[in-house]
Formats: sequence, structure tokens, C-alpha cells
Amino acid sequence: MTFFPAVTLAAIVGGLWPGLFATVIGLLLATYIFTPPYNSFSGEALRASFWSNVVFLMDGIIVCSSIEACTATAHRNAVKLAEAQAQHEEARQLQKEAEALLHRNQALMQTSMDGIHVMDSQGNLMEANDAFCNMLGYTREEMVSLNVADWDAQWTVEELREKSGSLPAGAPCSRPSGAARTVRCSDVEIGASGVEIEEQKLRFSASSAISPRARRPKQCLRQHKVCARYLDDGFW
Repeated sequence: MTFFPAVTLAAIVGGLWPGLFATVIGLLLATYIFTPPYNSFSGEALRASFWSNVVFLMDGIIVCSSIEACTATAHRNAVKLAEAQAQHEEARQLQKEAEALLHRNQALMQTSMDGIHVMDSQGNLMEANDAFCNMLGYTREEMVSLNVADWDAQWTVEELREKSGSLPAGAPCSRPSGAARTVRCSDVEIGASGVEIEEQKLRFSASSAISPRARRPKQCLRQHKVCARYLDDGFW
């Protein structure tokens, strides 16, 4: 017991091998000092202390090995904790950048003079900015239930759905950007492209009015067949 504190301290500070070295030194000192004949390494002293030395050596090995295992485990846990903290910080930074990018995109979308809108493959409106809402004469709440067929007077419902569904991701609109298209109650230039996000095909479009004609009230859109007839006949 006299030398075990030194063995333990050596193993904690230096690791396995310094702890074993302290064990051997303690074993020799115990034999030299506490085994008769005292202060000698005679054969009689070695025989007398053989089993006690074996026990001391085994205890030293067990203690040093246990301390080494605990130290290694603590080190691994510290490394994992540091990695987790780094990943958390990276994820937090990415989230912060994503939120900033989202806010910038939302600001650009809402302050744009063009009518920006997003549709799914069936032509259902998923998102639109204020300019597009004003262009059609609907409130944002009313826009949620609209389909492209409610404002595009150039094609039938079936043709519009076929065109929206066939637009591949990353491809420009089948009608070149800048070409005129009749939106119910006004003529506009539309640029569009397809994109696939989380296995969902979306269509991003931007509309710019090219006609000075005044926009009709929302009743004109709701009665789109009459409105479209007026457009085709050139009444306004």
C-alpha cells in the first residue's frame, strides 16, 4: 500500500507504461526495504517476497490498465464532443446563412416589379408575390386556390397542364422568354423555367405587363370565359 499511490499517480499522469514502471520500482523497493533480511536483494529475501511481489505486480497491472482505459475513453469522448460541437456550429451557421438567403429571396420577390409565381406540375399556384396578385386583381388569400387555367387565356386547361407537366427541370419555358402571352384581362411577357425540388417538379415564372390596358376587377377573372372572348374579339 505504501507504493500504490505513486503507481496510481504515475498511471494517471503518464499513462500505462509509466504506471508499470512505477509498479516495478515499488516492487523492488518493497523487497529491498520490507523483506528480511532487510536492505538486501538476497535469495532468501526474493523467496520470502515472491507471492507478495506477484500480487503487487498483478495489482499494478490491473490499476494501470484500468486508468489507461478510462483515460482513452475520456479522450475519445472529448474528441467526439468537440466534433459534435463543431458540427453543431457548422449546422447553425448553415441555418443562419439559409435564413438570410431566404429573407433576401423573399425581399427580392416581394419588391420585384414583375409578377413572380410558382406552380406545381398540375399548374396549381403554390406561391406568388404581390405584383402578380395585383396583376390578376386577387388578394393573396384568394390566390391560393387558383390554377394556371384561371389566368392564362391562350391554351385550354388540358393543354396548360400538359405543358406544365412536360417542362423538364432546369429547362426554359417552351415559349421563349419575352414572348407575349394573354393573361386574362391583360397581355404580359412571361419567362419560365422548370426545376425539381425534393422530387417535386415546379415551374418558376415571371410576368411583365406589356399592355397599357387597364386591369379589370376580379369579377372579370372569375367570369374568365366572357373576359377571354373580349380579348379575342379585341374589345379592350
